[in-house]
Amino acid sequence: LAQYPQNPKHYYGLGYAYTSGTNAEAWDRGLELLKKATELRPDYVEAYYNLGTTLHRMAEHEKDGAEAASKMQLAAEALQMTVAFAPQHSEAQFNLGTTQLKRGLLPEA
Repeated sequence: LAQYPQNPKHYYGLGYAYTSGTNAEAWDRGLELLKKATELRPDYVEAYYNLGTTLHRMAEHEKDGAEAASKMQLAAEALQMTVAFAPQHSEAQFNLGTTQLKRGLLPEA
Protein backbone atom coordinates (compact mmCIF):
# COMPACT_ATOMS: atom_id res chain seq x y z
CA LEU A 1 0.00 0.00 0.00
CA ALA A 2 2.85 2.36 0.75
CA GLN A 3 4.29 2.03 -2.75
CA TYR A 4 0.95 2.59 -4.56
CA PRO A 5 -1.30 4.45 -2.12
CA GLN A 6 -3.79 5.50 -4.82
CA ASN A 7 -4.36 2.03 -6.30
CA PRO A 8 -7.77 0.76 -5.18
CA LYS A 9 -6.97 -2.82 -6.26
CA HIS A 10 -4.36 -3.10 -3.54
CA TYR A 11 -6.79 -1.95 -0.86
CA TYR A 12 -9.44 -4.30 -2.22
CA GLY A 13 -7.09 -7.30 -2.33
CA LEU A 14 -5.87 -6.83 1.21
CA GLY A 15 -9.37 -6.00 2.46
CA TYR A 16 -10.70 -9.15 0.82
CA ALA A 17 -7.98 -11.22 2.48
CA TYR A 18 -8.86 -9.81 5.91
CA THR A 19 -12.59 -10.34 5.47
CA SER A 20 -12.39 -13.82 3.95
CA GLY A 21 -11.33 -15.58 7.11
CA THR A 22 -13.14 -16.41 10.31
CA ASN A 23 -11.22 -13.97 12.51
CA ALA A 24 -13.82 -11.37 13.46
CA GLU A 25 -11.11 -8.96 14.64
CA ALA A 26 -9.59 -8.97 11.15
CA TRP A 27 -12.95 -8.08 9.63
CA ASP A 28 -12.76 -4.54 11.04
CA ARG A 29 -9.42 -3.95 9.32
CA GLY A 30 -10.78 -5.49 6.14
CA LEU A 31 -13.76 -3.11 6.20
CA GLU A 32 -11.45 -0.11 6.46
CA LEU A 33 -9.50 -1.29 3.43
CA LEU A 34 -12.61 -2.04 1.37
CA LYS A 35 -14.04 1.39 2.20
CA LYS A 36 -10.78 2.98 1.08
CA ALA A 37 -11.00 1.06 -2.20
CA THR A 38 -14.48 2.49 -2.82
CA GLU A 39 -13.27 5.99 -1.96
CA LEU A 40 -10.50 5.70 -4.53
CA ARG A 41 -12.80 4.09 -7.11
CA PRO A 42 -16.45 4.94 -6.42
CA ASP A 43 -17.73 2.37 -8.94
CA TYR A 44 -15.75 -0.58 -7.52
CA VAL A 45 -18.49 -3.24 -7.66
CA GLU A 46 -16.62 -6.09 -5.96
CA ALA A 47 -15.41 -3.84 -3.15
CA TYR A 48 -18.99 -2.77 -2.42
CA TYR A 49 -20.16 -6.39 -2.64
CA ASN A 50 -17.56 -7.66 -0.19
CA LEU A 51 -18.19 -4.70 2.08
CA GLY A 52 -21.89 -5.58 2.14
CA THR A 53 -21.44 -9.30 2.69
CA THR A 54 -18.89 -8.73 5.45
CA LEU A 55 -21.12 -6.23 7.24
CA HIS A 56 -24.00 -8.70 6.97
CA ARG A 57 -21.85 -11.47 8.47
CA MET A 58 -20.68 -9.14 11.25
CA ALA A 59 -24.29 -8.16 12.02
CA GLU A 60 -25.23 -11.80 12.40
CA HIS A 61 -22.42 -12.30 14.95
CA GLU A 62 -23.19 -9.09 16.84
CA LYS A 63 -24.69 -9.51 20.32
CA ASP A 64 -25.79 -5.87 20.69
CA GLY A 65 -29.10 -5.49 18.86
CA ALA A 66 -28.60 -1.82 18.00
CA GLU A 67 -25.12 -2.46 16.66
CA ALA A 68 -26.39 -5.43 14.63
CA ALA A 69 -29.15 -3.27 13.12
CA SER A 70 -26.64 -0.55 12.25
CA LYS A 71 -24.34 -3.04 10.51
CA MET A 72 -27.27 -4.58 8.67
CA GLN A 73 -28.27 -1.09 7.44
CA LEU A 74 -24.71 -0.45 6.22
CA ALA A 75 -24.68 -3.88 4.57
CA ALA A 76 -27.87 -3.00 2.69
CA GLU A 77 -26.38 0.30 1.53
CA ALA A 78 -23.22 -1.37 0.23
CA LEU A 79 -25.23 -4.06 -1.55
CA GLN A 80 -27.52 -1.41 -3.05
CA MET A 81 -24.41 0.29 -4.48
CA THR A 82 -23.31 -3.05 -5.91
CA VAL A 83 -26.66 -3.56 -7.65
CA ALA A 84 -26.73 0.06 -8.82
CA PHE A 85 -23.39 -0.36 -10.60
CA ALA A 86 -23.98 -3.97 -11.68
CA PRO A 87 -27.71 -4.80 -12.00
CA GLN A 88 -26.82 -8.25 -13.37
CA HIS A 89 -24.92 -9.19 -10.18
CA SER A 90 -27.31 -11.94 -9.04
CA GLU A 91 -25.44 -12.75 -5.83
CA ALA A 92 -25.64 -9.11 -4.77
CA GLN A 93 -29.36 -9.05 -5.56
CA PHE A 94 -29.92 -12.20 -3.51
CA ASN A 95 -27.84 -10.93 -0.58
CA LEU A 96 -29.58 -7.56 -0.68
CA GLY A 97 -32.95 -9.32 -0.51
CA THR A 98 -31.78 -11.46 2.41
CA THR A 99 -30.45 -8.37 4.19
CA GLN A 100 -33.70 -6.50 3.70
CA LEU A 101 -35.69 -9.49 5.00
CA LYS A 102 -33.54 -9.64 8.13
CA ARG A 103 -34.15 -5.92 8.60
CA GLY A 104 -37.90 -6.57 8.44
CA LEU A 105 -38.28 -4.76 5.13
CA LEU A 106 -40.26 -7.34 3.18
CA PRO A 107 -41.43 -5.00 0.35
CA GLU A 108 -37.83 -3.96 -0.37
CA ALA A 109 -36.66 -7.58 -0.43
